[in-house]
Amino acid sequence: MIGLRTASGGAIQEIRILRSALPDAIVIVLGDALSLPLRRACIRAGASYCFDRTLELDALRVALSGLRTARAP
Repeated sequence: MIGLRTASGGAIQEIRILRSALPDAIVIVLGDALSLPLRRACIRAGASYCFDRTLELDALRVALSGLRTARAP
């Protein structure tokens, strides 16, 4: 899980590096006021999910619950 503090290119690069190092990982990005263009950039960089931490905590919980259920033996 990555927390975006800024919309800088550095944050997007961190996602790329993480995706490259761990290609099978589920990469979840949390950001403040996550705009649609930034969301798209995160997904293009390799994020699996993007959530606005100020508005979408319930959606994050649902996604995590779904991931847990999908990976259960």
